[in-house]
Amino acid sequence: MKALLTSTVVVGLLLGASTSANATLAFWADVNGTIISCVDGAACDTNPNPDQLSIADQTVAGVSVQGNSTNSATAPPQNSLNTSSFQITNTNGTSVPITVIVGQTNYAGPITSFSASGGGTLQNAIGSNFDLSYFIDSANGQGALGGATPGTPVANSGLFTSTVNPETFSFNDPNNPFSVSTSLFSMTEEVTGSLTAGGILVGRTQAIVNEVAAVPEPASLTIFGSALLGMGWLARRRRKGGAANA
Repeated sequence: MKALLTSTVVVGLLLGASTSANATLAFWADVNGTIISCVDGAACDTNPNPDQLSIADQTVAGVSVQGNSTNSATAPPQNSLNTSSFQITNTNGTSVPITVIVGQTNYAGPITSFSASGGGTLQNAIGSNFDLSYFIDSANGQGALGGATPGTPVANSGLFTSTVNPETFSFNDPNNPFSVSTSLFSMTEEVTGSLTAGGILVGRTQAIVNEVAAVPEPASLTIFGSALLGMGWLARRRRKGGAANA
């Protein structure tokens, strides 16, 4: 299997050999102090399809990660960024901090709204906590290549803390107004929190979706403009005719 690179130095080499920072789907995480990263199409990506990034099951810094995948759609009529993990298990004897960031650039604009969602189920994890955040950047920046979240924070779940076992948390924020007039922009998702010793996070998901606003075709604009001119000419003619008959 293709191994996920787990040191800052090696990750830097991977990213240096990848495609442009403004044209890729990327994954970045800090798991208990160990930085891991992967980009679409790199050796660590087990999914050969474009805009689909999957990482092999493995244990990083005492945390087992299974079924981690990210995918995106960057063409009209809909833009989307989705990320999920089948199961994350903390095999350490203490609670560990976890941050995951995924990002995609070159989304099509313009847009006027978005919808965000996410969630998961915590097992044997009382005291664990997680927070989901979502970002849109009209400058088309890629934050996941370096652990950043560029752009405007557009949605946040608030901090969820597990108090019973098991416990499911979910977040849904539909149809929020947010405009991007530029033709290209990026979207980023972040989850931060901590997983208690022996805790398990099952079915982690996070998604952001927006519809591309319709842009009138040049021919339609020409017809519409001609109609306006014709209406204006007719109105002037009627005013002149009325004055002559007065």
